[in-house]
Amino acid sequence: MLHESGSLLFGSRNVTFTEDGEYNEGTVPKDPEDIDQDMFVDAVEYIHDQISTDELHNIEKTYGSKLVLFGENMVKHSLEYEWDAVPQWLMFGVYHVEDDRYLGFDEVRQIADRLGFNTVPKIDELPAEEFKEQFDPDDPDAVVPDSEYRDGTAEGIVLHNEDNDIKAKIHSEEFKEVHKQTGGEHGQESMPGDETAELVNKYATDGRIEKHIQKLTVDEDRDLEMQLMEELPMRVVEDIFDEEHEEIVRTNKTVNFKNFRSKVAKKCVTMLRSKMRQASVA
Repeated sequence: MLHESGSLLFGSRNVTFTEDGEYNEGTVPKDPEDIDQDMFVDAVEYIHDQISTDELHNIEKTYGSKLVLFGENMVKHSLEYEWDAVPQWLMFGVYHVEDDRYLGFDEVRQIADRLGFNTVPKIDELPAEEFKEQFDPDDPDAVVPDSEYRDGTAEGIVLHNEDNDIKAKIHSEEFKEVHKQTGGEHGQESMPGDETAELVNKYATDGRIEKHIQKLTVDEDRDLEMQLMEELPMRVVEDIFDEEHEEIVRTNKTVNFKNFRSKVAKKCVTMLRSKMRQASVA
């Protein structure tokens, strides 16, 4: 993200780097001592070499907002790649701060072209219902294409419904197996410094959401269906503030309650759909 001073701010889901090099917690916080700072060096240098801050400023003026660029730092972690052929940083998203939304991928690609970055490949574009009909949860690899940067399938694909801004990941079986063996974990994509997202990730846990799905379906004998979304998000939000309000106040973080409810709802959708898939398989 471009700071008002004209310098670039860098961050990840674990940490945000401020202008003076200090650390702030990201949306999936880690102790700074547990973060390998060296893994950021190559990406930061690459971005500095590639980007024109003047051009980014012009793009932001066009959109009338600060923009946060998201990309994948291509460092060795799970699968082997042809590393000499892999760009150091692959752009995959742009967040519009004023409108609180992610831009469509065609716009992302246009911005990347203007800034001199490669993007992750766009595999296909089709209606959600059509993908749902094609997708077999017992054979997720069927929708994961071969990688452009390794001899084999890609790590997975990201699904993005641009109408409601909901994203989901499908990982290849090879990636899941290797990732499990190495003890890796993935966090959710969020804007650096977004304190509302930090609180959502901390308190709207899978366990808390699952608890309320259980109450609705078992205690109240409701069907496990998407109609539960009429009540589920607000129950989770109310539970968070009933049980955690004192701790939230002590964090001294700024909470946008509209965004808080929206982000909780997105997590509820993901969990509810996962539960429905599990039930259909069983």
